[in-house]
Amino acid sequence: DFDDLHREIREKRIPYFPTLGNHEFYGDDETAFHHYFGRFPHLHHRRWYSFTWKRIGILMVDSNFSKLTNEQIEEQSKWYLRELEKFENDERIDFVITGCHEPPFTNSQVVSPNPKSKSYFADPFIRFKKASLFFSGHCHSYERFQVGGKFFIVSGGGGGPRHKVSIDLRKRKYPDLYPGPELRFFHFCELEIRDDTLSFKVYRLEANETFSV
Repeated sequence: DFDDLHREIREKRIPYFPTLGNHEFYGDDETAFHHYFGRFPHLHHRRWYSFTWKRIGILMVDSNFSKLTNEQIEEQSKWYLRELEKFENDERIDFVITGCHEPPFTNSQVVSPNPKSKSYFADPFIRFKKASLFFSGHCHSYERFQVGGKFFIVSGGGGGPRHKVSIDLRKRKYPDLYPGPELRFFHFCELEIRDDTLSFKVYRLEANETFSV
């Protein structure tokens, strides 16, 4: 199914940089990793990695802490801090983006925010000047938070059953900058860099199968 859905992306040779989520661990891990890394050989069997695109440094990290040993957690944490510092000191980089699966912040009524995603990934991210956008998923919805001057986007609207999020100001955990309903739209996000400006758009799937921004 995955190969069928992504055939056009592959045929057009569009670069694809995935990050591991909890569904990759449903079943036998060894078999799952064989399929995962077999389709993305450019990852070289790395569960976390970084790359650059134009003037953006991008960090993809593994938030499946229950599937990581203490040694792997420590190794990833040290690597993550080194990469943030490297991009911060690189004059060729203007913006830094982090992506992981389990969100440090969410008002989902189905899944919880991951405190380790916050302590290991979000908290260090906030400290760096060039850090701009932090993307996560897991919650099948769209949320946008601003913490420490940085934007944290939850984008889980690509498919599957959508999750309701808490919008009651008395009950929700975090102030959501998007004033949407409990049940939100299918969508995807687009980033574009022009000169020294990074723009962010969300494309919403409408009932008539068109997209609106």
